[in-house]
Amino acid sequence: MSMELYLIFAMQDAPTLDQWNSALSEHKLPVSITEAVDLTSHSGFLPMRLEDAETGLYFLVEDYAELAAHFPSLREIPIVDPVVYSLGFGGRMDEGAAVFYSAYVLAVTFNGTALETQGGTVMPAEGLLEAAKLMQQMATNQ
Repeated sequence: MSMELYLIFAMQDAPTLDQWNSALSEHKLPVSITEAVDLTSHSGFLPMRLEDAETGLYFLVEDYAELAAHFPSLREIPIVDPVVYSLGFGGRMDEGAAVFYSAYVLAVTFNGTALETQGGTVMPAEGLLEAAKLMQQMATNQ
C-alpha cells in the first residue's frame, strides 16, 4: 500500500525545511527531519527519525494547476498563489507516521490544507494526528 498526501499553502505560508522541523519540535512530535535540503528544489526521499528509528518520506513540490485539474474541489479552497507539497510513503508504517505527523504540523502551523489523494478529500488536522499515532503504534508492533 502506498499513499500520498498533498499539503496546499498560500505562497507566503509555505515553510522552509528549518521552519517545518522547528514546528515538529515545538509540537513535541516524535519525528524530525535529519537531512538539510532545499524544499524548493528537492524531489525524492527525505530522511527523518521517528523516535530513535531512521525513516523518512517522499517529498516533492507539485504543480497546483495540474493537481486542481485532477481534483476540481481544490478550486473551491481560497488560496492565493498556491504551493503544493507532496508527502508520500510506501507500505512501511513508520514512513506513514512521518507523513501524517508532518502533514498535521504543516496544516496547523502553516495554514496548510491536507488533501488525501485516494478519496480526494480534505483531511482535518485532528484526523491527520490520529492517523499518525495509529501508524506509529502499528510500526512499533511490527
